Amino acid sequence: PGLWAAVALANLSAMTIFCWHQIASLTLSGVTLALVPTGVPGLHDAPDGPAWLLDRLAWFPVYAAVLAGCVALARRFEGPWQAVPRPARAAAVLLAVGFGLYAAATLGPGLAS
Repeated sequence: PGLWAAVALANLSAMTIFCWHQIASLTLSGVTLALVPTGVPGLHDAPDGPAWLLDRLAWFPVYAAVLAGCVALARRFEGPWQAVPRPARAAAVLLAVGFGLYAAATLGPGLAS
């Protein structure tokens, strides 16, 4: 029952984790690259041997913490839409429209050619 409960609890956030895991990875990589411009073993080097795997595994707890932060922020918006206050709904719609316009302006010229 204890193992089942842990799986059931994790399953409640499965889609959120799936949708945000790359954002967490890029955030971690970007921040570390900004702090150490030459790169960090396990994050910015080629996977070329056992040393890379050990370096990568050492970064896993940090990555999990960044992902947990992303999931915690995103979970706030997964409830019923009616439960979200009206100003927050308006802000979400404006952000979505703004992102759509940005994506269209950025990708549009490249798609036409």
